[in-house]
Amino acid sequence: RVDHVVDVSEELDVPAVLLRPDGHVAWAGDDEQELLSQLPQWFGAAAG
Repeated sequence: RVDHVVDVSEELDVPAVLLRPDGHVAWAGDDEQELLSQLPQWFGAAAG
């Protein structure tokens, strides 16, 4: 399960961050395809 949270603050220098369940940054950047490739590594394969 992935929760999508939008925070409009400009404190980060990147538009998107993937946090592991333990709170560490697993990925940061702006490439959507790169992000999608990282999701299964941390959260398992998509259901369905």
